[in-house]
Amino acid sequence: MKKLASYFLLFVFCFSSDGRAQEAPKLFDAIEREFRQKESRWKIERLDVKGEAIQKLDIVFRSGVGQAAVEVEVWDSVKNARDVFAGRAVASASASKRRIKRALPGFGDEGHIWVHPHSTAWPSINFRKGSVNVSVFAPNVATAKSFARRVLELIPER
Repeated sequence: MKKLASYFLLFVFCFSSDGRAQEAPKLFDAIEREFRQKESRWKIERLDVKGEAIQKLDIVFRSGVGQAAVEVEVWDSVKNARDVFAGRAVASASASKRRIKRALPGFGDEGHIWVHPHSTAWPSINFRKGSVNVSVFAPNVATAKSFARRVLELIPER
C-alpha cells in the first residue's frame, strides 16, 4: 500500500509545472531502481516521498546486518541547499560531541562523514551536489560509502 502511495505521489509530481518537481521524481525513481537491482540483500522496508518547499525521498533498508537509511532532498536552488547543508553541519557538531567530522572528498560539491572516535560502526555521510542534499546512515563505513556513491552517481550534472 505504501509503495502504491509513493508511486501515486510520483505520478502527481511528474505532472507539476515546476521543473524541479518533474526532475525530483525521475531522480527518486532512479535511486529506488538502483538499490533494488544492485543491493538485493538490502530490502526496502519503507519508502516515503514528500514534497512542499522541497522534494524529499526517505528510504529505510533492512538486512541481516541491520538497518540503513538514505534521505535525498532536492531544493529549489543551490543556495538553499548549501545553506541547509551548512546549518545541519553546525547543528550536528554541537549536538554530538562524541562523533568526529571528517571531510569526504569526491562526494559532490561538499561532503563529510561523522564517525565515532574508536569505531567505524554507524557512521553518517552527508553530501551536497548542486541543489541536492543527501544523508546516509548505515551499520558500517563501507556500506555507508557504497550507498552514498550509488546516489551520487544518479544525480545529474548541472
